[in-house]
Amino acid sequence: MNAVTELRQVIAERLRELMAASPDLDTQVKLAHRSGMSQSSVARILSADSSATVDSIANLARAFGIPPASLLLSNKVDVELLLTSQGLTAEGRQRLLGYAAALSAGQHFATAAPNLSNDSPVLQADARQKMPPTDQTYDRCPRQP
Repeated sequence: MNAVTELRQVIAERLRELMAASPDLDTQVKLAHRSGMSQSSVARILSADSSATVDSIANLARAFGIPPASLLLSNKVDVELLLTSQGLTAEGRQRLLGYAAALSAGQHFATAAPNLSNDSPVLQADARQKMPPTDQTYDRCPRQP
């Protein structure tokens, strides 16, 4: 697969993921209307039959309220972070990015994000990852008399 074909597929996949996560932009017609493009142009980009122009990438990104470069991300974690941060304020995005940077540096979530509340979905997800998967884990440990 050549680089152009691969990039077309990445853009198409990102658009499909964004559409699935955005009820107000979940069809080609809705996306075309919001982006100012024709439905057939959106369809060709979604099917990876046509290369998206710089203008069409900018228009599609604007429709979702994301930076144009986000449509070129091929890393699933980056895309998930993008989708998670989509509804946040600028301050919320900065806090989330700071939290992610602290976690990648090895800090525990309580020290990485002291100003997030305990009921934050970010903290809850992090806490779940740090918990043992099931109680069965303890059954494998030798018991003390």
